[in-house]
Amino acid sequence: MHTDPPSLKPLRARLSGTPGDRRMNRLKPPPCPSCGHDDSRVASRTDYVLYFRCADCANTWSAPKPGIERFGT
Repeated sequence: MHTDPPSLKPLRARLSGTPGDRRMNRLKPPPCPSCGHDDSRVASRTDYVLYFRCADCANTWSAPKPGIERFGT
């Protein structure tokens, strides 16, 4: 006996409490502390720190994430 599989429908789910667009509150990368160029980008991130890289001189530096307390403070 052969039966057809049930019809699958797409889920229309949303995570509650999660904003639809996080870019509204995105941190603008700071200018490079070495050359002052303003085309720096996030190179890496951890739970507490953002690592930036300058597109002009390739300098890399870190900054704490805003709004997140560091351990030991």
